[in-house]
Amino acid sequence: MKMRQAFTLVELLIAMALASFVIMGMMQLYVGVMRYLEHSRQMLSINRQACLLFNQLERDFTTAYIPVLAKEEKSKESGAKGPEQKEPE
Repeated sequence: MKMRQAFTLVELLIAMALASFVIMGMMQLYVGVMRYLEHSRQMLSINRQACLLFNQLERDFTTAYIPVLAKEEKSKESGAKGPEQKEPE
């Protein structure tokens, strides 16, 4: 009878053990990447909220300052005597 070449049980167990280590390492890498992506999404969300807040503050401060009224107030002040102007004695 002719012997066929095949893998032994020990060789199969060693191959399965090595494959399981490789698969566990890849799963750990996958979990780490997914955790990093979730953290990045949270940071982007917080950054977006901060940008919206500062944009709203900028619009509020911009609308609070009315340039026409500021010019009128300056012209009224220039008509009055300031501390640098002294009355003649």
